[in-house]
Amino acid sequence: MPGAMVVLAAGALPLAVITWWSIATPVLAVLVLLLGWFAIRNLGRPQRDTVSVTALEPRS
Repeated sequence: MPGAMVVLAAGALPLAVITWWSIATPVLAVLVLLLGWFAIRNLGRPQRDTVSVTALEPRS
């Protein structure tokens, strides 16, 4: 996973560095890094099983 973080940073940071004078671009880069970090962190985890609310209701 460290390689994925490097690729994520390499894709998000250059644009933020080039346009450092604009507040919007670095903020977007930080958001991309945060969302990407959460996505990469959860890649190896199995998905949770979901249960329908109607499945919990008693049958008549």
